[in-house]
Amino acid sequence: MRLLSIIVLVLFSLNSSTAQMQNNNWCFGNNAGVSFNGGTLAPFVSNIRTNEGVAAVSHRTTGALLFYTSTAVAYNRNFTAMPNGNGIGTDNAGTCAQGVHIAPYVNDTNKFFVFTMSAYGTNGRLSYSVIDMTLDGGLGDVIAGQKYIPIDSGFSEGMVITEGCKTYWLVAFKRSTADFYAYQITSTGINTTPVISNTAYAYRTAGLATMKVSPDRTTLGIVSYHGTPGTYVGIHDFNPVTGTVTNGRVIDSGNPAGFYSCEFSPNSKLLYVAAFGDRNIYQYDLSQATTAAIAASKQTVNSGGNVNVGTLQIGPDSNIYAATRTSSLARISNPNGVVPNCVYTANVVTAITGTAVTLGLPQAVVHPIGSGGVGNFITSRDTLVCLKQPIVLYGRSGQTSYEWQDGSTGNTLSVSAEGTYWVRSPDTCGFFTDTVIVKNKRDTVSTTIDTMMCNRSSIEIRPSKNVANATYLWNTGSTDNKLTITQTGNYFVTTTEICDVTIDSFNVEALAVQVNVLQADTTICYGDTLLLSATVNPSVAKLKWNTEDTTLTTKASAAGRYRLEANFDGCIGYGDVYVENFPRISIELGPNREICADEPILLPEIATSEQTDVYLWQDGSTDRKFRVKEAGVYYVTVSNHCQTIRDTVTVTVRNCRLFFPDAFTPNGDGKNDIARFLGDLAYVTEYELHIFNRWGEEVFASNDIKAGWDGTHKGEPAVVDTYYYYIKYKYHGKDQIWKDNLILVR
Repeated sequence: MRLLSIIVLVLFSLNSSTAQMQNNNWCFGNNAGVSFNGGTLAPFVSNIRTNEGVAAVSHRTTGALLFYTSTAVAYNRNFTAMPNGNGIGTDNAGTCAQGVHIAPYVNDTNKFFVFTMSAYGTNGRLSYSVIDMTLDGGLGDVIAGQKYIPIDSGFSEGMVITEGCKTYWLVAFKRSTADFYAYQITSTGINTTPVISNTAYAYRTAGLATMKVSPDRTTLGIVSYHGTPGTYVGIHDFNPVTGTVTNGRVIDSGNPAGFYSCEFSPNSKLLYVAAFGDRNIYQYDLSQATTAAIAASKQTVNSGGNVNVGTLQIGPDSNIYAATRTSSLARISNPNGVVPNCVYTANVVTAITGTAVTLGLPQAVVHPIGSGGVGNFITSRDTLVCLKQPIVLYGRSGQTSYEWQDGSTGNTLSVSAEGTYWVRSPDTCGFFTDTVIVKNKRDTVSTTIDTMMCNRSSIEIRPSKNVANATYLWNTGSTDNKLTITQTGNYFVTTTEICDVTIDSFNVEALAVQVNVLQADTTICYGDTLLLSATVNPSVAKLKWNTEDTTLTTKASAAGRYRLEANFDGCIGYGDVYVENFPRISIELGPNREICADEPILLPEIATSEQTDVYLWQDGSTDRKFRVKEAGVYYVTVSNHCQTIRDTVTVTVRNCRLFFPDAFTPNGDGKNDIARFLGDLAYVTEYELHIFNRWGEEVFASNDIKAGWDGTHKGEPAVVDTYYYYIKYKYHGKDQIWKDNLILVR
């Protein structure tokens, strides 16, 4: 409340998704992760391994990681697969560009939809699963019976989720017809009957496509490969109320290097597009009046780029980040600025050793307009004004229309009498309303409050009225809305608000209540109980433990602080005892694995136990570490006076003196031009090598161990892409099979 000669009513505005904290942790690439909590970007190690599609969600108000997921497996915040998290999709290689997206339930803060899309080469199947964060002890899990439920198929590799009015829209792009399919998600679930919008231009996607919706929810951008002459960039009008996509316009096309992804600036006026092949990021000014002018506004953001650029994604800090398929992320700062006012910086955060950035970054998780928190579907804000003279009330500037309580429609209203006045203006998602209460100045009132100073060195006293925009003056000179005192005596405060003045006086007397919990801080085993008891003076004080017991005793059955509160005539004393659980043993020998014959390992991989714990290995040894250099089954039993656990791992041994590259550069410079088998070949027999492109077409095969692929197919240089190899052979007479990715780079 403020006293003003002119009152300007400011209506609540819709909050963008980036203002929340649900996107403060990203997990992506090969075990990479980065946190936006704490003000600086901090890398961490996740458990995900994917080429493209990835999603993550954090707590909306604390920023703590909840869970993350690839296109096939969901992981909890402890970086382990959820018990029922496997099989939420079939794209285990993670080769679908926007293959996974997360949407919170509209009316349940514990549940989340996880939508997965398979790669277009596997028929572009759109499905969903449901994760309940109350399962698995609060770590979350996929609900049985609500996993990998099909919606439709035949889509491209792009999908995007944006806010609607108390709803979401999931938009996917049909590959065969170039139609946009918008599925509505409401408090009752998913409407599997989509709103279908046909594009206004003739291009048809060949399968590869990515999409984004602008922060103001009015524009949909798409980047897609459509065959000859290459890729294109399109923009469309989007209606967040109806889910329709209209007015399709191509602003760039024919880039054979391959447009890969797009992202809008926070103010929705600029579109950024990444071209994977020519390693550039381009900017388009959407504020231009015509499609031709938008196309002509194209500028290069990262001139001289030297790394392949994958996904562009706006971060919680309103900067745009780029996956550069290296060990680090790049960043576009000030993304609302037209080139050269935006700043491209490579290597802004480097992944931890052993992790890597690939092509994908998690899309932003959003909340529907009107789903609670900030941004309401219909907003009413009250303002109190003390009327000393006629005043003018102003409606929110920039609105298309106004409606006051008296039926007038101007943007101002003159007020000279007490009463309640309101004005409302339309918004996409409903009406926004502001209310002002006008009152005349009132007489001064006086209040006396007696209190006691208990067994503490200080107490805090507050006035009987504590309202926004009031002023305070204590007899000590303090102007705060509270006063901390260390001595008994008489105190008073004058509270002045717009129309009221209140004087509170305090007579502070001394009193002590003593509570003594007889037990010292201690530990118990999980599942055990401990009887706690106390003495209290005065003995007639009312008792209450934080366990809800109201006697001098209570039972402790879990770790935590146990507090007894004693209340005598409003004076309160406390007694505390802290109970901790004896530490649980946690031993992990790790997953079953294959090791090199000349590279032994030490077990366990992870051991969180005390020095007093007893170890017993499968061979009877009792050391805390076990050296493994031979194949076999290894196990350890660890025990203390509270528990006994056991873990087992199977180890196989292989020869590591053979090598096949994961990338090669057939550019004729004599360096790494041929992808071939290398190493200890003298003992290799019955050798087969097969190389396939991403569509499953074989581009090279040979039984000659000295032969390799020179990067050509059907007499022409093969395109820059990720290929897949299969090698079958015998080494010292034993069958061996190798399968992995091979990247062709020119």
